[in-house]
Amino acid sequence: MKTKKEKAYFVQRLIAFLIDILLVSVVASLVATPFVDSKESKKITDEVNQLIEQATKQEITTEEFTNRNMDLSYSLARKNGFISLITIVLNILYFIVFQLYNKGQTIGKQLMKIRIKSDLKELTMNQMIFRSLIANTILLDIITFMFMLSNSRSVYFYGLTVFSTIQYIITIMSIFMVLIRKDGRSIHDLLAHTQVVRD
Repeated sequence: MKTKKEKAYFVQRLIAFLIDILLVSVVASLVATPFVDSKESKKITDEVNQLIEQATKQEITTEEFTNRNMDLSYSLARKNGFISLITIVLNILYFIVFQLYNKGQTIGKQLMKIRIKSDLKELTMNQMIFRSLIANTILLDIITFMFMLSNSRSVYFYGLTVFSTIQYIITIMSIFMVLIRKDGRSIHDLLAHTQVVRD
């Protein structure tokens, strides 16, 4: 007779997520570093910081800040495009493929002794895709990357703003759902028919 697994604690899920994001970020940086012009990226980042400082001191108008910020954000995205692509690929391999074949566990989840459980007999690829597109911001990353390729700074900037806002709203709603619901299911769990449980 199967014993019913108890829902994972929010803290367990949060720590597991942070561990996983850190792992993917480190690997993506290591893989992409040889192909990235770090001096140029640093130069743009410094310009962004200087722009923020000018805006804070009211040395430039809001319109000037917005236009220059759009230019710099778009330039930085183009310079770091390869890192973005590597991150998307690693997220797909790690959060969808590896997690599926590792019985619902990433390294972070293993350390926190939690796993994803399916409402069906076992986890499927479709469930992991639906879940990870939202939970691990893979969909947002893909959309942002496509906007960056569009060669239009305004399309990139406004598209990023809109879809990032939607992602933040979904994330906040999911956090409240995990904390409030008895089964601890978030939006992506409901859509994918999954639940995160203690191992």
